Amino acid sequence: MKQKIYSNILKIISAIAILTFLFVAVALPVFAANEPIKFVPLAPLPGQTSGEVNLGGYFVSMYKFIIGAAGVLAVLMIVIAGVEYMSPTPSSKESGKNRALAAIFGLLLALVSYLILNTINPDLVNFKLDVPETTITPTK
Repeated sequence: MKQKIYSNILKIISAIAILTFLFVAVALPVFAANEPIKFVPLAPLPGQTSGEVNLGGYFVSMYKFIIGAAGVLAVLMIVIAGVEYMSPTPSSKESGKNRALAAIFGLLLALVSYLILNTINPDLVNFKLDVPETTITPTK
């Protein structure tokens, strides 16, 4: 049982590392740009006005949407776990309990990640990606 838990934790950490690497690989060219990247999304995200949006605003809206979706999915999984727990077989009671604990753990993980980033530096959760133009003057 402990090996399965460690294996799952290792898979989660690997997935987070891969996603972080991909995000950094995609975001580095954005930081190198001389002007803010503007684009018109096909459909606005919840809480975002339509029209031209900068990339930072898009990431902020996407991040808030993902945190909200995690909350909704956690509540849905807890409801499913409750129905599973009420079934008459003893094995499904254990499965329902494990499913509810996993949903609560996932929700706490999402919220604690936001809390830690906001505590370290509130700008980490604001995604202000407007890079001002800089000039380099050679020294003699």
